[in-house]
Amino acid sequence: LECLNQSPSHPFTGDEQLAARLVVIFATSDHSDQDAVAALVSHCQLDNLLTVETGSAQAAGAHAADTADKIAAGQTPGERPLQRASVRDAASLLQTARAAVTDAYSKASSAAVQQAASVCVVVESAQQAAHLLSGTMELPSSADAMIRFTPGGATVIEWSKNPATSPAAVKCINSRAHLQM
Repeated sequence: LECLNQSPSHPFTGDEQLAARLVVIFATSDHSDQDAVAALVSHCQLDNLLTVETGSAQAAGAHAADTADKIAAGQTPGERPLQRASVRDAASLLQTARAAVTDAYSKASSAAVQQAASVCVVVESAQQAAHLLSGTMELPSSADAMIRFTPGGATVIEWSKNPATSPAAVKCINSRAHLQM
């Protein structure tokens, strides 16, 4: 699987029926692609921005940090302030992302203005992106090898109810339409 739902518009529509979302971005070294990723994610008010920096490839970790910095700079301050964190242990990535989504949902559901909880994870490798997607969808780990990602690609996973107790749905996988504008 390399892509799903490559709509030319951004994938952040239909929020009125949405409880939470997880946006997975595969970091890119190309500065214009980083700008395109930031512009895409600016359509979504983020609660949390996680950057994976395991140090397995120093250049890849720097690309993840640069991409995350551009995303953070493109966010409009909202009622809920953007929380940033780095994940240094790739083994705990899935649990950290799930906890961030659940925590953001809890905070969002008690806020005065009801808005979908949104967490963005910027990963430094295609393996990490595949692991997040297959783990969130509760697929076997063997599915990781069947999923392809491209630098700058965006994957959006959504929950219509509490993410701690309901299944996720994939809105798009490795969307790259924003990179071609």
